[in-house]
Amino acid sequence: MRKSTGLTLLELLLALVFTAVLTAAMTFAYGVALRSGSKINAHRQPFEEKQQVQELISRYIKHAYLSSSAQDPNTYFTTDPISNPPTTAGNNTSITAGSQSSAGSSSSTNGATSQYGGAQQLVFTAIGLKVPDSYLHSNDDFPTLNQDFGPSSGLAEISFSLTPAGSVSNQTGLFLRIQQPADSDPTEGGMERLLIPNCTDISFQFFDGIQWDPTWDTVSQTTKQLPSAVKVTYTVSNGDPTTFVVPILTSNVTPQNPDTQAESTP
Repeated sequence: MRKSTGLTLLELLLALVFTAVLTAAMTFAYGVALRSGSKINAHRQPFEEKQQVQELISRYIKHAYLSSSAQDPNTYFTTDPISNPPTTAGNNTSITAGSQSSAGSSSSTNGATSQYGGAQQLVFTAIGLKVPDSYLHSNDDFPTLNQDFGPSSGLAEISFSLTPAGSVSNQTGLFLRIQQPADSDPTEGGMERLLIPNCTDISFQFFDGIQWDPTWDTVSQTTKQLPSAVKVTYTVSNGDPTTFVVPILTSNVTPQNPDTQAESTP
């Protein structure tokens, strides 16, 4: 009599049970992995946004530039732009697009002091900035690009302030203003956008080779000098303060060659 080699009903049931258990375990593990990935992404996004903002601020400050001529009014590095009166007519192109607005009036935060001990506003001239991607990918002709973005190279005016120079309705935070080419008036002009929404306070402090100073104003300096580094501290609503230091490689201020010039009082 030939012996049967097929599966018994019991063996088939056991195989189905094992398959069901394995499928359930894999489904549960996949669900846990998806939830964990969502939580990681949710926590990573604010960190990445913070890193991008810090890199942007650092990039602009690192490109700070002062002319070697003490009589040149078109380059400056100041926390008190009101003290630098315009000597030539500004090139203030009014452009409004998305989160950008034309900047045409003086900011009201001149001289304001942060709770962290530094100035709440910084305006300076910079050179060698990166050309915007929107400029590179635009199909507009050269005159239109020059009108909308300014020259693609050369001297630019950079401003960081909690109060917009232009009119930006229903927005609060840290505003970035860029005017290219820069003129001798550090209080207005260019294009402005909200850089850090809901930023409640910001502090700029400047290393003079010996200590951190709360203000810096090349207008009042006998010899124009850039600080060797800028310490930036800012807070967002219901958040802890964030602090980072940006070295200025073109500065000649060092512990062996400190800046001892009297600065203007904010």
